[in-house]
Formats: sequence, structure tokens, C-alpha cells
Amino acid sequence: MARDNFDKLMEDALHYKTEDMNLYKDITFDKISEKINRRELGMKKTSRRSGLKIAVAIGIGLIATSTLLLSTAPGQAALGRFIDLFAPEKTVDQEIEGQNEPTDVVLTENEMGYLIYIDESTYKEENIDGQDYIVPLNPGDSSIYPEVYMKITQDKDRSPAQLHSEIMDLLESNYATVVDYGDVDFPFEAKMVYANQGNEWNSEVIKYYFVDNTQEGTFIIEQKLFLEASEGHGARMDNMLKDFTIVPND
Repeated sequence: MARDNFDKLMEDALHYKTEDMNLYKDITFDKISEKINRRELGMKKTSRRSGLKIAVAIGIGLIATSTLLLSTAPGQAALGRFIDLFAPEKTVDQEIEGQNEPTDVVLTENEMGYLIYIDESTYKEENIDGQDYIVPLNPGDSSIYPEVYMKITQDKDRSPAQLHSEIMDLLESNYATVVDYGDVDFPFEAKMVYANQGNEWNSEVIKYYFVDNTQEGTFIIEQKLFLEASEGHGARMDNMLKDFTIVPND
């Protein structure tokens, strides 16, 4: 689930950290050799050689341990702030209405315990009554265009399966068309439900994603759209969710 997104986002950071570890390995070996030569001066060559082997073995063990820490989420979090392992800004390629569109996105850290990259040229983030909203910068005339947003909330007590079932019942009572996609792996691993009110350009569309928060609860992501906006705003919102990452507990 969120682990797959984390692994993908960590790839660049691990390449960078590997270069650091190679440098650290060389420095460690040089320091060990220097200390052994200094401390063991005057001893028999066989004793010195044995001491060097032990010291090098210890050094290699430390290097291996450090490498292991850098390749696991708890280790990375322990070595520094989790968010510091991510690029604060980056450019992503996204397909919008059949056209490839390079887009600059900005990393956002949220108090609820997740990270997400936001396209700040098109959207802004708002917190209303403890609920996070990502809304268009230019929503258009509200008397003509229906509301568009992506809302992120968290239920700390119920599982994705429980909430999925409840929302399905609610949507079937209020929408003309309801589609239960069940378990999906795009834009990330989650349970998904889709509904709409008809086939007009301004017919209301709603999508829900239910994501395991890794603490026996659920992140609930609701996208409110209209039919004509599904290929534009809908695609952009899903692209932002590709990098949705849960911050591990300390």
C-alpha cells in the first residue's frame, strides 16, 4: 500500500546515500588502519595482522549496519527527519486529456501524518475544521461550474473495508450510478468507489479512496468533480495521489 509509494520515492535518496556510504567506508578503513599501526607499533607482525583483521571486521560490520539502516524506513527516520529524505520540489510528467504535461510539484507535510506533492500552479491546500482540502486556484463561476475539491481525512478506528462498505451503502441511496472498483493499485493501493449523477457535462461525480493508515485506521480521500472535469481535475488529483506517503510513527 503506502509502502510501495514510499519505496518508489526513496529510490533517489538511496542512490545519494549509497555514495555517502562508499566515502564513509574508505574513511573508516583508513582510520582503523592508522590506529592499528599506531597502537600496535612494536608488536609482532602476526599480532598486528590479527588486530587489523578484527578491527576491519568491526568496521565492515558498522558499515553494513549503517547501510541496512539507510535501506529501511525505520532506519531512515531514525537517522534524520523523515521528510528530509524527499525532494522539496520536483518535476513530474503527467498525461492530461491525452497530452503529456511536465508539471512542477511541491512537497507538503501534513499534521495528519502524510506527505503529498501538490501542483501549486493549479491548486492550493486548505484546512477546514480539521479536514484537508486541495482546491483549484481558479474554480470558475460557482453559478455555472459545480464544486471541485479533493478532501483528505482520517478515521483512526475503522478499517478500509468497514468504511468502504458504509460509503457504498450511502452512495447507492443518493447517486444514479455507483461502481465498486474494490481493491485498486492506481494511483496507489487502496479500495475505491466511484459514483455519478448522470451523463450531462455538469453531472456530479464523486470518487472515494480508502487507504490503510498502518495503525488500524484509514485515510479517506474524497474527490468531488463534475463529468467534464473528470479528465482534467480528476487526472491531476490522481497524479498527486501517486506520491501519497504515510509518515511512519517514531
